[in-house]
Amino acid sequence: MAIYDRLGRNARLEWLRADALQRPGNYQRRVRRDKVEAIMNAFDPDGLAVFAVSRRDDGGDYVMDGQHRLEAVLGLGMGHRLLLCVVYEGLAIEDEERMFVLINRERLALSRQESFAVRSRREDVVAETIADVLGEFGVKLVSGPRTGPFEVSALGALEEIDRRAGERGLRMVVGLLAAAWGRHEGGLRGDYLLSVLRVLLEGADPKKLESALAARTPREIDAMAMARQKRPGSRGTTAYVQTMRDLLAEQGDSRAA
Repeated sequence: MAIYDRLGRNARLEWLRADALQRPGNYQRRVRRDKVEAIMNAFDPDGLAVFAVSRRDDGGDYVMDGQHRLEAVLGLGMGHRLLLCVVYEGLAIEDEERMFVLINRERLALSRQESFAVRSRREDVVAETIADVLGEFGVKLVSGPRTGPFEVSALGALEEIDRRAGERGLRMVVGLLAAAWGRHEGGLRGDYLLSVLRVLLEGADPKKLESALAARTPREIDAMAMARQKRPGSRGTTAYVQTMRDLLAEQGDSRAA
């Protein structure tokens, strides 16, 4: 049953003063001033639509959806204005967070990382596992495409690793790559993570793989993998997997010699 169906019986439409509404703060995104100013510059009362509000046990009315529109109204000095709100009563904070994620996902406005931050506080087992493993190795989840030392943005790859190998496998992959390349910018990229997973699932020794990768930089691995691509400049996990296999073979040959 969808959360709207489950909680809709506790909701009703009300007109509430803008300056009486409060911000939850604990799960909503940072207010973007450029977005607020854009709404103010093209202000149309008919475009305000409906605000989603949670009426908590303390009597306060907290905006779950509509914070930028609310800031625009207040910024225009219209705190006295009545806003049409769907008011929910009896919601736990976890319910508010879940509704916030659902509403904004439907609008394609909530990034996967923002959604993940809420999920990890909401007893989502996969999100909690990923958050715990990243924390264990001092890795920070970020939203930008460019990542610095001990940063990762490849949430999809992390979820795939957890799905295929569980918490133990996720810990092994993240720990191995963090030890080998954590200090490099972009060293925890998604294709690296997935390639390490595949090589480990083939039976590679984690310590040997970590040693083989630590002896190279990510750029060197990129160059080796790119040379294997059938289409110049393309990037594929298969080429990285083969490159890592070659490194393990080279390591074995050198030790035998």
